[in-house]
Order: sequence, then C-alpha cells, then structure tokens
Amino acid sequence: MAKKNDPKTALQSVKSLINKGKHEDALEVLHKNREALEDDPVFHNAVGVCLAALREHDAAVKAFLESVKKNPLDPMPYTGIGNSLAKNLQFTEAEKYFQLSLVVDENYHDAIVGLGVAAFQRSDYEACEQHFQRALKSRPNSPTVLTNLANSYAARGRHAEAIQLLERTLRLDPKNAQAHLNLGLMQLGMGQFDTGWNHYEYRFHEDNFIQQKFKDLPRWKGPKGAAANVLVWAEQGVGDEIMFASMFAELSQCAETFVIECDPRLKPLFEGVFPKLNFMAKANYASVTGIDYQISIASLAQVLRTSREAFNQTPVGFLKPTARALPPEAQTLLASLPRPWIGVSWESYALTANFRQRKSIPAEQFSILTQGLPGSIINLQFPNPHQHEGPSEQIIPDRVTTLPGIDLKNDLELLANLIAQLDSVITIGNSVAHLCGAIGVPATVLLPSVSDWRWGFSGDRSPWYPNLVLARNTDPLDWGASLNALLQKYRT
Repeated sequence: MAKKNDPKTALQSVKSLINKGKHEDALEVLHKNREALEDDPVFHNAVGVCLAALREHDAAVKAFLESVKKNPLDPMPYTGIGNSLAKNLQFTEAEKYFQLSLVVDENYHDAIVGLGVAAFQRSDYEACEQHFQRALKSRPNSPTVLTNLANSYAARGRHAEAIQLLERTLRLDPKNAQAHLNLGLMQLGMGQFDTGWNHYEYRFHEDNFIQQKFKDLPRWKGPKGAAANVLVWAEQGVGDEIMFASMFAELSQCAETFVIECDPRLKPLFEGVFPKLNFMAKANYASVTGIDYQISIASLAQVLRTSREAFNQTPVGFLKPTARALPPEAQTLLASLPRPWIGVSWESYALTANFRQRKSIPAEQFSILTQGLPGSIINLQFPNPHQHEGPSEQIIPDRVTTLPGIDLKNDLELLANLIAQLDSVITIGNSVAHLCGAIGVPATVLLPSVSDWRWGFSGDRSPWYPNLVLARNTDPLDWGASLNALLQKYRT
C-alpha cells in the first residue's frame, strides 16, 4: 500500500495517518522509509508513538530511546518512554523520565500530566492534584487532565467534585470513553443503576481497560421468549465473575440456550448450581460455533439490574459447595481446632499498586484482630500471583492457621468448600468476600474509607450480597481503630 517517498513527504504522511488513528498504516510507511530516515529522531519518535498506540509498549520504549540518542533536547520521547512504562505499571521508572522531560522543557504539558498519574499510583493525592491543576493552567479544557483530576478527587471520596469535572469533560468531548466509564463507576457506587450501567459500557473503548470480543455477533439485549444460542463471555477478575454470576438463575429461566465462558477455577462451582447453563473455560471460547448472540458477563447487569429493586431477584447463597471433600489432613486439623472457626483474608492483589494499597491491610496490623478473636483463625489468603513483581515471602498474622493440602489460589472449589464449613469470615473486599457472599456464609468485609463501586460508597449492606456486613474504615491511613472496633463486637 505505502510506497517510498522523499523523507519529508513520508513523515508528513505518517503524521497525517497518526492523527487519523491509522497507526499500523503509519508504521508501514515508516518501515518502508527506514533507510532514508534512520538518522532522524522524528522517525524514531513516530515509531514509538505508533507502537505505544498499538500497545507494544516494550518496543515503543526502545524506539523512543533511539530518538533520545539522536536528539537529547527533545522532551517528547522522554515523555513517550514514561507513558509506555506507566502502561506497563512501572510507575517509579516512568516518573524518572517525566522528570527528565521537564529538565528539557519545564512546562512540557504531557510530562506534567504523567507526573500526576505517577503521583496517583503512589497515593500522593495532594501532589497528584497539584500536577493536574498546573496542567490545566496551560490547557484548561483538556479531557485527559480533567478526567485524571476527577480520579484524584474520587479516590478521596470527593465524588460530587469528580462528577462535575467528568460532566464538564463530556460537554467538551461527548464521546470521551474514560469520562463515561469513570462517571458510570461513580453512579454505580451511589446506587444509580438506571444510568450507571450505560456509562459503564464505555469500558470497551477506554484504552488499556477491556477489549470487546465477538464484535461480529449481534448483542443479546434481553429475553425474547424464543430459542437462540447466546454466548456470555467473561471479563475482569474472579471476584467480578462471581458477583455477576448472581444473575445466572434468571438466565436459566429464559428460552435461550446460554454458553457461558468462565474462569476454569469457577467452572465446577457454576456447573453444580446451574445445570441448564453450559459453561466452558476461557481458553476454549474460540472453538464455539452456532452462536446467534453475544454479551459480556458484566453487561448482563445493563439488562437485568437497572434498579435497586432488581437485585431482589438474587437469592441469598446462589452458589453451593460441591460434594468434594477437603484433603484428609486438612479436615483432621480443622476438626481438632476449637470453635468458632473464623476465616480471614487481609491482602488484595489488584493489578495497580494504588488500588491494592487502599484495599489491603498489612499483616502486622491485621494481627490486632487475630490476636484477640475467639476460637480458631483459618487462613483464606493466597500469595501474590503477579508475575511482574518479584517474589516475596508472605507474612501471616498472629494465630492464623494454614490448613495443609489446599491451594487457596488455584483451587477455588476447595476454597469455597472450606468457607462453607466456617462459622464466619473476616476479609477485605477481594475474591474471598465474593465467595462468602455467593455461598451465603456470614462475613464481615473490611472496606477502605473510600471503597470501589462494587461495594457502594455508603451503607453496611451490598445489593449483590445481602448476607455480608460491610465495615468501612474510618481512617484512610490506618486500620487500627476499625480493627479494634470489630474486635470488640466479637468479644461481646
């Protein structure tokens, strides 16, 4: 398609293609003209921009570094490196390159925005706000800056201010996916299900979030009372799959035949409760044929959970433990422990450090609770699963017993069966909380002072799981008071 041009014409063509979002075509032009442009820093920077847009961030960093070698006084490739590192969740390294960009040009807008993003990941919201406010001075109507500043406000519970910024963004840019998504998350957290799910659909268009699959198939828009084959495809994490599975009972009543993609660890639990539905592991979805409609598992809520009253359709304990027994050594040890048996989980392994830190409770501090609880404390916490982080020894709080022979990360069937035997559970808002809610086991969910949308922003009950008690931390920087208050309840 592309042909060799003189260098100047080729770069003009590339710029036009990039502005149109045709990054693959732009790369083709660049590669065809590599020999003529190899010594031009603009060439390498353009390659980096295209690769970053195509989410080839490691390759993008290499291209930007070549541009820096050719011209170390251009702030753009430094910022490009920072942005690609940030997309790879390497925020500390990214911050260094944003700073280098500002050494070259102290007012370089995109580097200032990058520093704001890095500060957010460090949970330094004051610095985050300062960077974004500075960026707004030069570009007061920048959708990127407005949505990021809104995120900073939302993380501190300043939802009204965040919503104002997001609505302002949408007046400037009505199709801005990040603004729609973040507005949807806040509306869902406030229980505004009639509008929140509509904005939440923009997650498929927000960079680096969720990729929409099966676009060639028409979307299922709700029961039609006629036979059809519908594929429900999985998205997000295990906890989300469990939460949205609360709508499966309604699917079982439909005339349509449903094929539901799921995490293979959940397949035995789902199959035991919903025999009319067909479940397949995620890795096998490409082999499915004869499908008439498709919908993602989270998008089911846009059809079936558009009001608070609609959640009344969910029975308490919509999942059941299977007949599979715990390993003999685990069952023997559990039976020897004095009751009550209280399960605990204290860490989150959400992908970004900011979200993980907000949800997790340090093991040393969680010991405030475990040291004083009655009975026996059973470990439900699985180790860090993230390959991008170095291995680290897991710290176990005081008095917590780990039962042998149970893979708490990979064997969710046994984990669910263990939870079903316990008298109660105390956990943060992770997959253990979702399993407790789905099985109907009494549990207290310890939430940060500003929780994520799944648990709502206020109240002590969840519409998804009415059997759970939500305990919200009173101090965003310390869990001590909340843990002591919960301990007193267990002692009385």
